Amino acid sequence: MTYSLIYLLKQRDVLLGELQEFDLDWPWARCHFASTKAFDPLRPLFEREHQLSSEFSDTSDSSSDDDEIEQLLEQIDSLGLTIECPRTGKVFTRFGLHIWGLRAEFKVIRG
Repeated sequence: MTYSLIYLLKQRDVLLGELQEFDLDWPWARCHFASTKAFDPLRPLFEREHQLSSEFSDTSDSSSDDDEIEQLLEQIDSLGLTIECPRTGKVFTRFGLHIWGLRAEFKVIRG
């Protein structure tokens, strides 16, 4: 029997979307992402980050994109996002997060 955890992506008290875990490739949780309207202004930021990260992993010479990726990650980090698990009550404030289309993946950063 398998089950998936549901996580809530929030910015302060605003629900941005729901992440439904469908696969775990430690340390990354792969999820279906159902966004709310509140996520719409942030979507281009995440889509661009995913695009550049994908290009970065596909090429050996991507130094020109390094600065933009770093700036995008800093912008995302400054949003004050949290991932909450209603089932366990845990709230994560430090994590890596990629969102593209209806998919997402995240990993919790410990320490």
